[in-house]
Amino acid sequence: MGREDLLTVDTQQLQIESGDRLLLCSDGLTEELSNEAIVACLQSAKTCQEAVAALVEAAKAQGGRDNITAIALSILGAIPEATPKPPQPLTPIF
Repeated sequence: MGREDLLTVDTQQLQIESGDRLLLCSDGLTEELSNEAIVACLQSAKTCQEAVAALVEAAKAQGGRDNITAIALSILGAIPEATPKPPQPLTPIF
């Protein structure tokens, strides 16, 4: 069912560029690793697959007290100019 105190969904627009990496992860990762450790891993890994594997292993090594989920995406090529749309509210899916 999840934690009711965490049901607020935050949204924001990001400026992304070719070469950026995006990480989508659960609190099982962010509660075990510092932001600096996560960034260092994303920057040093050759592939997203390597980054995710290293991040999950590092979180487990720090205790892994919760489910650890991570997806990394590399932005490749040019990002076309687009007219930004206002952010739409997201509905949590359980």
